[in-house]
Amino acid sequence: MEFQRRVALRTSHGGELSVQVSESRYREYLSDLLAARREACQGIVRELIEQGMRVRTVYLELFQRSLYEVGELWERNQISVATEQLATATTEILMSLVYPTLFSAEHLDRCAVVSCTADEFHQNVPSLERLEEIVGAQHVS
Repeated sequence: MEFQRRVALRTSHGGELSVQVSESRYREYLSDLLAARREACQGIVRELIEQGMRVRTVYLELFQRSLYEVGELWERNQISVATEQLATATTEILMSLVYPTLFSAEHLDRCAVVSCTADEFHQNVPSLERLEEIVGAQHVS
């Protein structure tokens, strides 16, 4: 039986909606990301958003998880620096696909200050933290 990641989300009626990202779908995304198949990754992200998956879930289940795995592969010398950097750049492009969904959501009367530690040159770090702060406060799971 295939491992399923389940994310409980609140529906507009206050009930719970269970959204699943299969392990095979994640592996397909990661494989496409490592092979620099941006259009294939883009198709997966669009499909998940069109199916109603929350932005937070896409960020955590695809973007964050895959970047962690890419980093681990690089640390073990299983992929090159170039592959790691291309995967990161591709992810930055893919993050922009979810912006329309993110910014069309109900606005909260809040603001966030986003920063990183000194000498942190990865711009995805503040992006992921910013999303967690903004969307995490909006969609509790």
